[in-house]
Amino acid sequence: MKAGVFTILGRADSSAVARVMWTVGELGLPHRRLDLGGKFGGLDDPAHRALNPGGRIPTLVTPGGEALWESNAIIRYLTCTYARGAMWPEEPLARAEAEAWMDWSSTFGGAVGRMRTTYRAAGATVESCRSTVFGELPAVRILEQRLEGRRFVVDDSLSIADLSLGVMAHRYARIPDALELPATPNISSWLDRLRDRQAFQDHVVKAVTVRAHKIGG
Repeated sequence: MKAGVFTILGRADSSAVARVMWTVGELGLPHRRLDLGGKFGGLDDPAHRALNPGGRIPTLVTPGGEALWESNAIIRYLTCTYARGAMWPEEPLARAEAEAWMDWSSTFGGAVGRMRTTYRAAGATVESCRSTVFGELPAVRILEQRLEGRRFVVDDSLSIADLSLGVMAHRYARIPDALELPATPNISSWLDRLRDRQAFQDHVVKAVTVRAHKIGG
């Protein structure tokens, strides 16, 4: 491996991979990404399992050859190492607050993931999926309320909280209009600020927005 270059293993359109790639892009770290998972396979290859016991993506290999897995753990490592005092708050209470939202991202991401699975199922209709989709809205309301009067999730600048939540929020914003979800102006404004960032455009918008979403597929 070329000295100084981070390697990210995982397909570009994976939400978990995208948030790590976004982080690397924000930090300006030399990196390369190798396709793995999904149609590319390879998750259970012995070489990958040796790096990532969970057999999922992403896997980060540092310039020194150390392997890390689980996207939020990777984001913590990268920001603690390369963005201390910025994306990684140094003050313990501020950092704990950011990490709380980071940990909560699994709740938000799970809700959005279930919405997507429901409306993208073969044969789904507005009527058949509305109840399930609307049943996941409490998590969305929590984020919407949190962003009231705030530019970013924790402070006036990007942090690990945004890095862990932004990709799935972008996916939420792409749910078809036919479902008539309630307006979320705070989330929309926050996403506009994220989309103004080149790294978000490169590694989230261009990577996970690969096709138009429609009900029933």
